[in-house]
Amino acid sequence: MSILDKKRKKTLDEFVKNTIKVLDNLKKKSKKDFEKGLYLRMKNEITSTPLLIYDRKALNVSVNSVTFGEHVVQYYFVQKGKSASVFAKKYIRLPAWHIFYDNKISKRGAFTLWHEWAHFSKPDLNSYLRTRGIPASLSEETAADVLATVIAREFGYKESEIKTRSLSRTPFSRISLLVDKILKD
Repeated sequence: MSILDKKRKKTLDEFVKNTIKVLDNLKKKSKKDFEKGLYLRMKNEITSTPLLIYDRKALNVSVNSVTFGEHVVQYYFVQKGKSASVFAKKYIRLPAWHIFYDNKISKRGAFTLWHEWAHFSKPDLNSYLRTRGIPASLSEETAADVLATVIAREFGYKESEIKTRSLSRTPFSRISLLVDKILKD
């Protein structure tokens, strides 16, 4: 089986389309301009950040790692004579075995995709945390988890599935309390 054959490509395209619909609905329902902007930023991340899905054989990290997705930004310095420029290239790197279950998006894969798409500038994410009454001292990772939780709820995931995913992602943090707060909103 190819890493991203026609069936998986179609499944991924449908998942992206549905995630964008959910973000559009969240934006419409939101009463706060800041949140509307946040959902728009995430939608832009989805449409502008390529996914690099790789095979298990290409895995170059510890097998015990709980990080199955990585939002990568690479900077390139180019100099021509006295002129110099810096270029950035970004992508999300994910293992196929985590994202797909046969030819469907796995539940864990869905949460990972939403989490990685929620990575954009830290000031925006920290402001988002503050608007939800969450201390800004919590990390960008937690903010991305919070956004993934909001999307999962809109996608129709059960509360138990959301909590299981959140607790497995950051068991050392107060994420379970945050998830409870979001699910009650």
